Amino acid sequence: MAIESTPLRNTRQELQDGVRTIVTEFLSKCKLTSYIPYSHDAATFEHECWAEAHRRGYDIVQLTKHLHVGILVSNAAYFYQSHELKLYIAYFTALMLCVDDNYDLQSDGIIHFMERYQRGERHSTQVLNNIADLLAHTSSLFDPVATNLIMCSSFLFMNAMVIENITHGQKVSISITLEILICFMTLYHSYLQKPSDTLTIYVACPAFRKLIRYSSSVHQSILSSISRPFRNLRT
Repeated sequence: MAIESTPLRNTRQELQDGVRTIVTEFLSKCKLTSYIPYSHDAATFEHECWAEAHRRGYDIVQLTKHLHVGILVSNAAYFYQSHELKLYIAYFTALMLCVDDNYDLQSDGIIHFMERYQRGERHSTQVLNNIADLLAHTSSLFDPVATNLIMCSSFLFMNAMVIENITHGQKVSISITLEILICFMTLYHSYLQKPSDTLTIYVACPAFRKLIRYSSSVHQSILSSISRPFRNLRT
């Protein structure tokens, strides 16, 4: 969904440099480093991760660049975890990045992923089959609560991709966007002036009623855009 505004003039390099500066300053203030901790097992894990991906029959052609990211995440952030858990994180990261980057190649499969998954049916692409197979083993590595969170988040991520692509190009009035922002700022100011653990005091605030009204307007616009393609599918 797009917001009507003046397009940014920044070049790609300027944006990259800006993000790099912000992240570096943030890590510095947190007394952290942007360098990945060195691990003697990193190279070994990378080799074994690729070998295991081949053994599992993953779509290596589609996953080539994404699995590099998954391996990097596992080695950098989860180097202290077990080998099996690191493999899961690497594959989960890579597969989700892959479907996000290649939505157009498997849009129908993503839209119907949940219903096919619950029926135990195969999916329209190998990558989606790989995701289904990986999710089926989630409970063997995580406790019930963590498993439920991972499963629900995965399905919500699929839905988010569908909604994002259906509403792509739809414009939201900049005036409504600003009104919503002003309402949030007003409510936040009220909280700073008189903090409260209950919502009653804020519900009575005129800014809250405005926020509900403007948000409802945007919500209805989104729902209309989402339901239209599915009405066409049914007809």
